[in-house]
Amino acid sequence: MAVIVSLVIIYTKVSSEPLFVSFFGETIKIINGSRKAFSPQIAASGGNVYVVWADKSTGYGDIYLKKITNNNTIFNSTINLSNNHGNSTNPQIAASGGNVYVVWADDSGNADGNDDVFFSSSTDNGTSFDKPTNLSNNHGNSTNPQISTSGSNVYVLWSDFLSTKTEINYKHIGIIGLK
Repeated sequence: MAVIVSLVIIYTKVSSEPLFVSFFGETIKIINGSRKAFSPQIAASGGNVYVVWADKSTGYGDIYLKKITNNNTIFNSTINLSNNHGNSTNPQIAASGGNVYVVWADDSGNADGNDDVFFSSSTDNGTSFDKPTNLSNNHGNSTNPQISTSGSNVYVLWSDFLSTKTEINYKHIGIIGLK
C-alpha cells in the first residue's frame, strides 16, 4: 500500500499599506505652574477644542475654561465660569457647532453648604458665557454632573444625596436661538 502525500503552497502577497495614520501634535500647556488645578475635561466642535478644569489657586474652587483653535493656538484668556466664593468642582463640558455648555457642582448656591449643579453656556464659540444657572436648587447634596448635547438639545444628569434617599436626576434643556 502506497501513501501519497500532496503539498500545495499558496502564496498571497499581503499589502503593507497602513489602514490609518496617527498624528500626535505638540504638547500645549493650558495652565502653567498651578499646583491646585484638577479634573480637566475636554470637548471639541468644528475646529475648536474647549478645556475646562477646577482650580483652587484663589483659595476657592473655581471652574475655568480655555479655547484652543484648529492651529493649536490658545484663543482666549482664561475664563472663570463659576467666579464665586463657593467651592466649585467636577466640571463637565459639551460642544456642538458654535455652542459650548458646561456644568459643575458648587456649594455657593445653598445656605446649608451642600453642592448644587450649575450650568453655563456660550453661543459664540466660547468667547463669552451667560450667568450660571442653578439646575438642582434643593437642600440635598447634588454632585457628579454629566452633560451631553445633540442639535439644539442639551441633557444634564446628576446625583442628589438627600437625607433619606439618593436620586439620579435628569434635565433636558432646549436651547432657543442657537447659532
